[in-house]
Amino acid sequence: MTAPIGGGLHSSGDFAYGILVMQLGMPWWMAPALSLAAYSGSAELLVITLAASHTPIAVIAVTMLLVNFRHLFYAFSFPLHIVEGKLARLFSMYALVDEAYAITAARPEGWTKPRLLAMQVTYNATWVASGLIGVLAGSFIPTQIQGLDFALTALFITLTLDSIRSSRTFLGCFGGRIIPHRNAGLATTTAFAGTTAICRLPCSAPHVCSKK
Repeated sequence: MTAPIGGGLHSSGDFAYGILVMQLGMPWWMAPALSLAAYSGSAELLVITLAASHTPIAVIAVTMLLVNFRHLFYAFSFPLHIVEGKLARLFSMYALVDEAYAITAARPEGWTKPRLLAMQVTYNATWVASGLIGVLAGSFIPTQIQGLDFALTALFITLTLDSIRSSRTFLGCFGGRIIPHRNAGLATTTAFAGTTAICRLPCSAPHVCSKK
């Protein structure tokens, strides 16, 4: 599962981000720099759009905190205890992204330190590489592409709808904080991608859980 997610779902958001960096007239190195510093698709799209609009640093910092706050709860069930060594554990904490958490949550058994770190290194490498490919592609696009800041939100919406259709899913952790902004796509990204989570719970309440 690591390769398909790393090459497909995981990297698609940063590819759009790389193009957006060029479309906004920002320096190309902003793509890999922010991909390494933040390593969060929704946060990267927000930061680059806010920075291009000359938003105060304090507002950008608070926005990133709200968007990435969900990662705090990932740590409660992520198998970080199997990662020994300070540097290895720090990297695993840094690389705890949605996709890494989703795989370990779906398959909680059988994880070892090498396997877990290999997955996270693969995701991190494909993430940065896809951003650079997006920068290269964006340099050849002469016209402005509207809606790129909505790309990651569109991906989350698609995955959510697919999950609802394919399984008994209870949206028990659905919430968001909207940061007012003139860019509608940016505000929606903050609201939806920032604090949305799908809780796959046992169907113990027939009046709540949908039937297949």
